[in-house]
Amino acid sequence: MLIPRLGVRIRSLLGAAIGIILFIHVRYQITGSPKLFLERSIL
Repeated sequence: MLIPRLGVRIRSLLGAAIGIILFIHVRYQITGSPKLFLERSIL
């Protein structure tokens, strides 16, 4: 009973992590500057 739930949780966490990494990567490519990226993400 516990193993399938754990698998789903790990899969959803991996999906979220990949989504966040892709989002940051795309935003970084658009801005081209870490400082600009940080300032834009804060605002």
